[in-house]
Amino acid sequence: MKTALIIIALFAIAAFAGTISGEIVYPPDGMGLYVVVAISPDDLGRLLEMYGTGDTSGIGEFLMSLPRDQLFSPGEFSIDGDFVDGVPYTIFGLKLSGMSVQSGDPMGLSNIDVITHDGNARGVMVELATESDIGGYINYFGEFPGCKINVYDAMQNPPALESTYTVSSVSYTITVPSGFKTMEFYIDDNGNDQWEPEDGESGTYYFNPVPRSWGPVVFSGGGNRFSHGVDVILLPSEITETKQNDAPQISYSPSGEIRFLNCDGDVSITDILGKIIFEKSLSGNEEIRLDRNLPSGTYFIIFNSMNQKSVRKINLIH
Repeated sequence: MKTALIIIALFAIAAFAGTISGEIVYPPDGMGLYVVVAISPDDLGRLLEMYGTGDTSGIGEFLMSLPRDQLFSPGEFSIDGDFVDGVPYTIFGLKLSGMSVQSGDPMGLSNIDVITHDGNARGVMVELATESDIGGYINYFGEFPGCKINVYDAMQNPPALESTYTVSSVSYTITVPSGFKTMEFYIDDNGNDQWEPEDGESGTYYFNPVPRSWGPVVFSGGGNRFSHGVDVILLPSEITETKQNDAPQISYSPSGEIRFLNCDGDVSITDILGKIIFEKSLSGNEEIRLDRNLPSGTYFIIFNSMNQKSVRKINLIH
């Protein structure tokens, strides 16, 4: 009985000489060297370890050691190798523009894992792109002040800062050149496009701990894989909270009471046609009461200071 179980176990993990076939799609087309590679979970782990540690010098050689096919134009590919049934393979395709893979080269992933049967799988689609969207949600505790996102090109050794994005909403989408990326999110209190935790700035690196995820690595390119649901938790810093507490604040009630906190500047209130019905210079904290004879409707509070101009719509109800 034990012998039979061992034979079954060996058969279950046996590799079959077979073929993974499909098509590389690149709308701009064009002649060139196209490479498509089948990456097993173990190989993917090694690849991501290289990216995660910043030791990317051997990635090109490593990719070329995997089962692959090479084309000189987009079209049908056929990868021969010893494939294990039940193992999810990631199919990675690219068009090389130089001697090594570069950010912005046309590249993409199969949009789903590929599972072989008797070592074979057919109909795999790999679409290449030179850029794609990366998006997710920033979990922030408090009034979100906006943040910066630094995107690093993980294909360089060591990873190099590629671009900085400013986002104003906790739900964000940015468009990034194709390639493997790492990302950091931070509140730029110092205003220099750098995360400086030693100065008290709040920030975090992206890392996905879910099994079969790519950990700290995000992929931009065709296939839209591993580029959505890039969520992080960002905590407020003392600097940010102090700034928010000192910032001008305006609140109102529908009956016509308006409160101004930390407001040094000029305020005017207009009706929907732009007619000024109230104006005053403010200093610090003040409270005003609109004329009770004003008709119900929509009005606008316009606040001007040296640092900002804000317009707030209010609905007056008597």
